[in-house]
Amino acid sequence: RSARPYYVEIAHSFDALFASFGGSEHAVKVIDYLEIPDIDAIRTGAPHWRDQSRAAPNNAYMNANKLRAFAENKGYSLSGGRSPFLFKEDAPEEGSGEPDTIVVNFSQPSFQAKFVYNLEGNDYLKYVAGNPHVDRETGEQIRVKNVIVQITDIVNVGGEPGHVAVRTTGEGQAFYFLDGKGISGTWRREGVDDPFAYLDQDGAPVKFNRGQIWVCF
Repeated sequence: RSARPYYVEIAHSFDALFASFGGSEHAVKVIDYLEIPDIDAIRTGAPHWRDQSRAAPNNAYMNANKLRAFAENKGYSLSGGRSPFLFKEDAPEEGSGEPDTIVVNFSQPSFQAKFVYNLEGNDYLKYVAGNPHVDRETGEQIRVKNVIVQITDIVNVGGEPGHVAVRTTGEGQAFYFLDGKGISGTWRREGVDDPFAYLDQDGAPVKFNRGQIWVCF
């Protein structure tokens, strides 16, 4: 994807290397201002290619091993990083919830995300626009162990549809789904240099199952 300011701010919360394919003018300014370790296929010449079997612009790819080598050559640190997530063991089957469905509506019906709890794997099968969301490389439906729905302010900017600003600091309501159960709480982030905090209703950090965590803003 091309970079957007809120992508950059989210990456900064993890102290992460940031790989992208171009970006908006504002995003580039944020990258420079925050001194993000930038791996941009256009700006920095990071190794990339286009899959000619797919239509542009959704056919740009990078290779993780080559990106690591590229980052190392640029002097970026490959150690450290930070994560806001705390982990626990999966709940036993008798302590898990019943089959349930989480639906997250975004700007258009074609972007609707649905997660259906699967008791056998204690995970959630993902759907997009009502259809199974299938990994192109494996041919298997995507499964995730945890889902976070993070409520924040999203406003149109620049006078063009689809150009939005997303608030990534402050606090807001959050819903956490794991073990077939839902937890209400809040998310917090003091400033753009800080990590996110994911808290339950009592203000205690939520502990997640090990595995993929999908965050829906």
